[in-house]
Amino acid sequence: MKSLVFGFAFLLFVHCLSAFEPINADTITSDTKKLLFNVLLDKKPVGTHGFEITRGDGTIVVNSKLQLKAKFLGLFPVNYHHESTEYWKNGCIVAVNAKTTKRGKTIIVKAKSKPQGLEVLSNNRVEVLKGCIKSFAYWDPLLLKDSQLLNTENGDLVSVQVETTVNETDTSKTILISSSEANILLGYDDHDQWLSLRSKLNVGGELHYIRQ
Repeated sequence: MKSLVFGFAFLLFVHCLSAFEPINADTITSDTKKLLFNVLLDKKPVGTHGFEITRGDGTIVVNSKLQLKAKFLGLFPVNYHHESTEYWKNGCIVAVNAKTTKRGKTIIVKAKSKPQGLEVLSNNRVEVLKGCIKSFAYWDPLLLKDSQLLNTENGDLVSVQVETTVNETDTSKTILISSSEANILLGYDDHDQWLSLRSKLNVGGELHYIRQ
């Protein structure tokens, strides 16, 4: 797939002062939640993706750590590592620090709110994004409503369509995020807790997240 799924697109983040600490599945405080997903490729385990979300008064700090080791089509070995910290205020991103290593290359993305907008630096490229910018915040479906979302792997602002379907029986829901790069199907329970992710990769196979 392109960077959407293997970057999130592989999005996301922890405490301001401990951005890249190891993540486990336990909830540690009333304001901080930890999520851990097993990642499968065509039903075979290939890694984990962990999130730690800390909420304050109008603020959110999210740390994400994704590690994948797989062979595509049984032939092409891929080692993928992504760590990202996002800082949110009043529903908008105000800063990002992200590092991704894939195919032997490292991509650094940094963003910071400035008077003229969100300044995004990706390797040697600088871009200022206007308005309230959101990312692929799978961990909160209320934030997945914009027509453009920031990919923290490469700093691109991606045009998307977001479609929500509610199960009439138990009020669980799915959210489909469609773009030119990927279609991502997210599953939530009736309390909007994120449970799963599915996406077909352009290089072949289906990526599947299952929450521990």
